[in-house]
Parts: sequence; C-alpha cells; structure tokens
Amino acid sequence: MTETAASDDESVERRNRKDRRIAIALYVMGMIVLFATLGGFLFDQYQRDMQAARERTGARADLVAEWVAGIFAVSDAGLSGVAELLGPSQRRRLFGEPPELELLEELLVGRQESLDLIGSVSITDGRGRVIASSSPLNPPGFDVSGLPFFRLLQAQPSRMALVTPLQWSALERRHVVLLLHRLPDDTGLVMAQLDPAVFGQTLEGLSLARGESIAIIDTEMQLVARRPGVGEAGAEEAAGEALGRRVVEPLTQAFMASGEVRTHLSTESPLDGSERLYTLRRVDDLPFVVVVGESRDLLLGDWIYRLWVRVVPWRWCGT
Repeated sequence: MTETAASDDESVERRNRKDRRIAIALYVMGMIVLFATLGGFLFDQYQRDMQAARERTGARADLVAEWVAGIFAVSDAGLSGVAELLGPSQRRRLFGEPPELELLEELLVGRQESLDLIGSVSITDGRGRVIASSSPLNPPGFDVSGLPFFRLLQAQPSRMALVTPLQWSALERRHVVLLLHRLPDDTGLVMAQLDPAVFGQTLEGLSLARGESIAIIDTEMQLVARRPGVGEAGAEEAAGEALGRRVVEPLTQAFMASGEVRTHLSTESPLDGSERLYTLRRVDDLPFVVVVGESRDLLLGDWIYRLWVRVVPWRWCGT
C-alpha cells in the first residue's frame, strides 16, 4: 500500500509539474504575442506620426516657397517693364539717340519708388559699365564687368534673366540680391538690387508652434532669414539678423548638389543644436531653399506617452 501511494503521489507530482510548464509556456507565448502586437501598433503609429510631420512641414515649406517666389515675380515684372522700354524703337522715341542721361535716371528712380522691395535700379552697357542708375553709389562709368553675375551671363548668351544668391556690396556694406535682365537688343543689362531683409521681416509675422523653425538659405549655404533667430550664446535675435551667416550641414549641402526639388531629413540644427525633422523645398528655379523643421523631442512626445500608457499596466500584470 505504501509503495502504491508513493507511486501515485509521484505520478500526480509529474502531472502537476507538466501542467505548470504548459501554463508557463502558454503565458510566455501569450506575452510574446501581446508585446509583438503592441510593438507592431507602436511602430505603425510611429510611422504615421513621422508621415504626418513630413506632410505638415512640407505644406509649410510650400507656402513659404510660394511667398518667396511671389516677391521675386513682382520685382521681375517691374524689371522686365524697364527692359522693354529700353528696346531699340522705344528707347529712341522716349529717351533720344543717344539716350539722355537725365531721362534714363528719371525712369529708374520712378521705377525704384514704385517697387518697395527694390533698393536701386541700374542700366549697364554690353561691356559692364553703368550708363545710368537710381543710386549715386553706381554712377555712370562704374564697372561691374568683373563681378561673377556679369561673367555668368556673358558665358550663357541665351539666358535672358538671372537672380543671384546673397552678394556682399562693398559700397553699401550690406548683403543684397541682384536681379538682372538683358536688354531686348542684347546691348546691356537692367540690374536691380533687392533688399533681403524683407524675408526676415516677413518671417517675423509668421506664427510658430513650439519647437518649429523656418529658414531661407541660398544655394551658397548662406542664411537669408530664420525664425526663431538664435544668437551666439543662445539668445534670441530677429529673423533677419543672421543674414549672410554660413551654414555648415552636410545633408543640406548634398541636397543643394543633387538638384532635387524637395527632400525630408532628420538632423541636428547647425544653428541651435536641436534635432529636428526637416523638409527642404527649393524655390522654383531661384537660388533659394526653404527649410522647415519640427523638434523630434516634441514630435515623439505623444508617441512615447502612448508607449508607457500601454506598456506599464502590462508590466504590473506580469509581476
């Protein structure tokens, strides 16, 4: 009897151990399935959050790019009007032959005053010497033939117009953007200076979400405007006060060289050190790029919160 009872007890113990192992295996498998499902959900939500951020920054970049292009379109239309008036037949009728300097300067001053964004308007001959100007800093005879933009137009005879990146004007001691049009008979150029400070002034009027940044840079990696502005020691500055600062960022430089119209990238800002998800959008065929970013810390805040809300209760269940 004793041996039989002991054998029965041993058999029961083996069955209990087997049942416990099966229960543990089922529990472990259930937890694996649960966390795999939770991980899949969170990964999917992460991808959705990233895509939503790309769409938001992309839409914002499109809006700013259209606005920048509109500024140049208005200025270009005014410059084209001057170029048309200086065609052979119009020029002789309106200004005489050879053109009277006072009449030309009167035209240029009037056109400058009618275009708020234009700083000065000048006419040069085919050799790059100023014929007339609305600014005393560009007197008749002033030579611009050695400047890069003039050489570029000379090298591309079929090109009728050009907009430059930021240029440093040694005479005015400030940065300018130059707009140029060939005269209809290809005897010279109409040249206008656009004050790039207007971009910073307009960015100041835009509302920003926390952690968002908007910048305009040129294809030479020079900062045209940025909001919010960041000073050397982290102090905020106006959107246009960083005008001309060189931006050093390899991914952005690669985008400039690629010729692509748009890209998305995640990187640390070379200006304030914050990591952001960026959309880079080229402004049509102009030498400018709009950069809109959202802070990754804030962007992932909701995702991390959802992670803890779902994981912590199950951790308690598993202990």
